[in-house]
Amino acid sequence: MIFSSFYISNQLKSIDKEPWNEVSHYVEGISNNGNFIIIEPGYYITPFAYYYLPECFNGLSVFGCAANRNVYTIWGDFQKESHYIDYVDRIIYVTRELSDIETDTEFFKLMTKKYKIKSKKEFSTRPSGNIKVYLLTPKDNRVYLK
Repeated sequence: MIFSSFYISNQLKSIDKEPWNEVSHYVEGISNNGNFIIIEPGYYITPFAYYYLPECFNGLSVFGCAANRNVYTIWGDFQKESHYIDYVDRIIYVTRELSDIETDTEFFKLMTKKYKIKSKKEFSTRPSGNIKVYLLTPKDNRVYLK
């Protein structure tokens, strides 16, 4: 039991948590009233909202609460989800990748047809991949929402 407790203690110290707290603080810093926050894949809304929208855990639906605050998820239904990028000043796109390759989802490709990447920040996770936060603005420099 003594050896087991040392092993378990060591193992617990080596478990890495993903930096969703840092991601949410960064998004808070670059966010304004004229943007949408889009999380892809959609199931990462839970760790993101835990830090960014903790009040959403008091109700029945984290997704509904987040959507009321312009935080949306992408699940792969692009016809239904493509309206997220219509007529919005800025998009903050958050994605968790499982490798070091550049984001190339269908939704990301759709966004970058209308929007340019103004900034990108990566948050390192282990053992592989990153959480990436992109700030996108319209290519035509128009302001859609006031």
